[in-house]
Amino acid sequence: MKIPRFSRAGAALTAFFALNLSVLITAFTATPALAAKGSVEVGFIAVPPQGFQNALVNVISVRLNPKTTAVESDTRWVTIPVPSLVGTGSSGKPGDLQFDLNLIQSVPQLFNTATVKPNHYMLVEVILDNQRPGTLVPVCSSAGPLEGCVNYPMVLQSPGTPLTIAIPVPVTKNKLTQVIITLNVAITNGGAPSVTGGAYTVTVTPTVAVQSNLLATVTGSTHGASGGKPKKNVLGLSVTAETMGTNTIIASAPVSGGIYTLALPAAGDIGTLYDVYVSGSGVSYMADRLPALLPGSMTNVSFDVAKQVKLGSIQGKIADACTGLPLQGATLQLLVPPAENSSADCTATDTAAQCVSVATATTDNNGNYPLPGTAVSPAQFNNVPIGPTFTMQISAPGYDTVLTPVTASGNTKQGGKCTAGNPTPDCDFALTTSYIVGTLNLNQNPPPGTNVMFQVFAENTGTNTIQSALPTPITIRPSTNTANFTLNVPTKGTFDLFASAIDLFQGATDPYPGHTIVVKANVTPQKVCPAPTMPTETLVGTMDCVGHGSIALGSVSNPNSGTTVQLSKNGVDLMSAPVIPLPPAPSPNNTFSFCTPADDYDVLRFQAAFPTPGVSPVEPLPPTAVGTPQAVTIIAPDPEPSAKPSPCPTTCSFTGGTCPGVCKNTVPDPL
Repeated sequence: MKIPRFSRAGAALTAFFALNLSVLITAFTATPALAAKGSVEVGFIAVPPQGFQNALVNVISVRLNPKTTAVESDTRWVTIPVPSLVGTGSSGKPGDLQFDLNLIQSVPQLFNTATVKPNHYMLVEVILDNQRPGTLVPVCSSAGPLEGCVNYPMVLQSPGTPLTIAIPVPVTKNKLTQVIITLNVAITNGGAPSVTGGAYTVTVTPTVAVQSNLLATVTGSTHGASGGKPKKNVLGLSVTAETMGTNTIIASAPVSGGIYTLALPAAGDIGTLYDVYVSGSGVSYMADRLPALLPGSMTNVSFDVAKQVKLGSIQGKIADACTGLPLQGATLQLLVPPAENSSADCTATDTAAQCVSVATATTDNNGNYPLPGTAVSPAQFNNVPIGPTFTMQISAPGYDTVLTPVTASGNTKQGGKCTAGNPTPDCDFALTTSYIVGTLNLNQNPPPGTNVMFQVFAENTGTNTIQSALPTPITIRPSTNTANFTLNVPTKGTFDLFASAIDLFQGATDPYPGHTIVVKANVTPQKVCPAPTMPTETLVGTMDCVGHGSIALGSVSNPNSGTTVQLSKNGVDLMSAPVIPLPPAPSPNNTFSFCTPADDYDVLRFQAAFPTPGVSPVEPLPPTAVGTPQAVTIIAPDPEPSAKPSPCPTTCSFTGGTCPGVCKNTVPDPL
């Protein structure tokens, strides 16, 4: 599986370690069908304040009550909780789910679906984290005289006032009810902070959006193996939708009475692409790859469900073929061909992308898989139909991907059968890798009492597909201005490298660095074992302290939902940004922004490739470049006028102890 592209280099470190487990953006937990229950699906769309690179809110839950006058202590509240897969939210507090409001202005983000008692609910309440409701990161110009591209906490103007909406929400037995909530977040008059890092005072106003303008419906039935009557009483049977070509679950719905219904977010201009599959209760996996879905559309996808069989498991251990050490966080997926492309060879590297991921597992600290499940979310690899042969895809950052046929076994000690000639236990695998050993240089030693931490990333040459990063950051201490690194990468192809600092601001990790990003293009790895010790590559240039900068109000002509802008340096792709907001957002303006260190860059427009309307794509297609790169120089801030007796509160310091001043913004020419 390809590793998703990080949205920004400075925040990529955190994203990388959460890569295979993170579901914060598209989190969803399938809730089992319960007798005499209905289902409520909740999603969010946003109207954020303007001028912010990120506008993050932390949601704890959404509640429903049948009385419009209900108080907080009323016993009739029912709760749609944070998805169980989320665990500890992005704010660091258990039970939070974090949304970037900037990214959900045009297409909603699903929160969760829960089964609740049928009733005519009249009141909806959004529960935010009262201690830390959210975070704002202004671009440089929007911060005024204060520092931009750093975290500013949100505080609610009226923290004790419930965020409620009086709106009918009828919930009936075995039916799905959708509630899409618009969160309008605004800075209050005088609510901007007076000091850098201070809090923005905001109001949050929830309203209910018009679902027909935002969602597409997928519905259908589950028939017997040769068609005919629906299978009505298969307990635990469900249909799941995931982003096409990934294992990222967007929504799941139980099959009740032989029927299921999914309500899925859809872009209003070019549509949104999904894979769907049926699973559960010993029914063999079946999948479909859908044409682009448009808001308000209804698509019928029915499945011929084969005879139920016993469930078994696939278990094993993943290790490094060179060192023999276990690989933590490796991802394993079961692939099946979609119905309209049933002859697709999921075991071949060049055609595996034509297949649909129907089950996922992850290795633990000892390389063992699957991780234990829960009663609500059982381990998918411990509930695999026995009999059919599937394709198992094994991947880990920096290693070669393995594709192998696999069948489940009822004996948990055996853990499945992989027909790749492995010795017993049969589904243990050792992944091959190669190495890049290099050097990074600072322009000066870190000041006494400080250090500089950095992370190195490798991506396929000429693309923004990150393949690996250092397992732990490298630290450069005051006694030196250089450090060596060893990076695992796959054995095939060449790679572009870039290194980004992990800077502090006022004692806390800064989401965007103040040091320049250094790069090296088209690096060939060394295929040796064990790893080499002598550096063979030096990242181009030195990592300099320059301070923050931003590109804001960059504009793109005639964009759509598949339009992005890519930022690169010396031919190495660094980050990409969406063009936002687009219709149906209240005030579309077709702009993009980046927070990144002051330096010389190129920006280039990219366009996602979408298939002909009504036609299912065979496999995901990479976006293509439009036009030629445009050179952009982000202006460095002026240094503060005097030396600091202690380390700078900003991201780094200059020779002599002076600190970068307030960052500046650059407006590029339209793309």
